[in-house]
Amino acid sequence: MIKIELNNDKEHIFQISYNLKAYIPQEYFNKYKQYVELYFLKDLFANSEIDYLGKQQMIWSTDYYYEIEGRKFTLSLDEDYAFVSFFSQEIEDREVIAEYIVLLIQNQQYA
Repeated sequence: MIKIELNNDKEHIFQISYNLKAYIPQEYFNKYKQYVELYFLKDLFANSEIDYLGKQQMIWSTDYYYEIEGRKFTLSLDEDYAFVSFFSQEIEDREVIAEYIVLLIQNQQYA
């Protein structure tokens, strides 16, 4: 089961929670020792309608910028905790972007 968690305090932020082992192919766990979810999502996005716009290295995180059908969002990796979260540029795009990502993850499970 995949759950979209919308942050009510910081309205642009959302997380997608799921059992990584249930959705991410074993080859990612074999190939990468850390940040498995990041590499999985980057590959999913690269093979979809999502356009990669660039990245920015922060002190403890890296932000990856994307766009889907004019909706811009950021995948943010907290490098200390290997935690992935998302940030939509427009609040009203948050759920649409999250649902699209969930569909990509679910489709991967059956690929």
